[in-house]
Amino acid sequence: MITWMQTHRKYLVVTIWISTIAFVGAGFVGWGAYSYGGNKGDTVAKVGDREISVNELQNTYSNVYGYYNQLFGGKLTKEKASQMHLQEIALEKLTNEALLLNYADSLGITALKDEVINEYTSIKAFQENGVFNKERYKQILRGQGINEKTFEHELEKSVILKKLNTALNLPVTPLEKAAMTAATSLADHLVVKKITQSLEDVTLDDAEIKKYWESHKTDYMSKISYVLETITVQSGDLNVSDADVTAYYNEKKYKFKDSAGKILPFEQAKGDVIKAVQQKAAKTAVLKKYLAFKKGEIKAEKKEVVDAASSTFPVAALKDKKAGDYLKAVALPNGYLTAHIETVNKPKPLPFEDARKIVEMKLRQDKAITLLEAKAKKESTALQDGEDLGFVTPADSAKIKGLKPQEASQFLQYLFSKEDKKGYFILANNALVYNITEQTFSNQETNTSKMENIVKNLTAMKANAIQSGLIKELKKKYKIKRFIKEG
Repeated sequence: MITWMQTHRKYLVVTIWISTIAFVGAGFVGWGAYSYGGNKGDTVAKVGDREISVNELQNTYSNVYGYYNQLFGGKLTKEKASQMHLQEIALEKLTNEALLLNYADSLGITALKDEVINEYTSIKAFQENGVFNKERYKQILRGQGINEKTFEHELEKSVILKKLNTALNLPVTPLEKAAMTAATSLADHLVVKKITQSLEDVTLDDAEIKKYWESHKTDYMSKISYVLETITVQSGDLNVSDADVTAYYNEKKYKFKDSAGKILPFEQAKGDVIKAVQQKAAKTAVLKKYLAFKKGEIKAEKKEVVDAASSTFPVAALKDKKAGDYLKAVALPNGYLTAHIETVNKPKPLPFEDARKIVEMKLRQDKAITLLEAKAKKESTALQDGEDLGFVTPADSAKIKGLKPQEASQFLQYLFSKEDKKGYFILANNALVYNITEQTFSNQETNTSKMENIVKNLTAMKANAIQSGLIKELKKKYKIKRFIKEG
């Protein structure tokens, strides 16, 4: 399964992203310029007998971007999205869906027309006073630039995947419920003590720091950097006609919305429309300069050095580039840039003086952990002055004082995965030493109240495991061919 799914949605089942939030009313976010070689039409990949289109990839990318943008508090940049490989995540997600759809096809699972109709008529965004409104349905899709046939095709796939997921779901057995109940109701009588190790108390000398640097030089490398000859076109310097501005608004008005998601009238959106038209004109202008630049007809405006950590240059555009390459049209906040890569400076070990502060901090942290572990190990064998927490279950993180909720949960997860009655748990510059004096099971009444949640989690775990295993096998059965590549 995809890494981000495993990290943020432990039991997520692969489904088509066409919910009211994900498909209807979602703003489009593009990923850049790509070419599609060796394929027909707008196909970016073929999985078995199923094709993945550019539009599907664009929509899924936009949804993945939106999900992460929420996690980043609305501050996710396209450069960061590129570094996180969100486009690959979107394509992998669609590939997995296509594998499941191929399998469903082989089983004869289909979506009836009435089932598709039921899907979109039940979406609240298309309803007025709880009743489906056909005109509202058409208006919303048109406003989003979504073709009705395409939307209903996506819903059809969603219906098929739902049926397949239902067929793959296995009920939780009594033995599984009993095992999970026992695991979640186990309680330890716990005595704990928090000990610390201050970084300031760690002593280091120059010889020790330099010796550490010499044996870890490759851990402290300079950033890759590029010497660029650049030409920039500022969009604000370009004059655009009223006719072009009006035409652009009429064609792309769905891009200009208020906070409630409604399309802005032309006069309210005019300032942003002008900027968009200027940006479009800047791209056209910079492409002409790129061709002339490459032919040697014009010279660069300036030379600059950009490293991989730059916050002012869209460094994603430099990925996998080499000396002698040209950048066609790199989008800037207020214009476009074309560039010739004169030199690529590969990373190399930093001189000792440049790396010293970082090396010293790392060595100090390593020594602090070593000292802390020694203290914790000694203390755990004969715990004194510990706090008696009484009986604690895996769900009792609130009883662990002095730790953040997430740290307390991690500690309890660690504690109940061990068989030793004495031990310690390292947390940054702290350690929690523990002794378990006895064990028991919490009362059955509490277990009964948690049974619904236990069954729900078990069902999700089994569905995730089954689907993960199935996708792994389907990748062996169906040929996967991708046509997309960065241009």
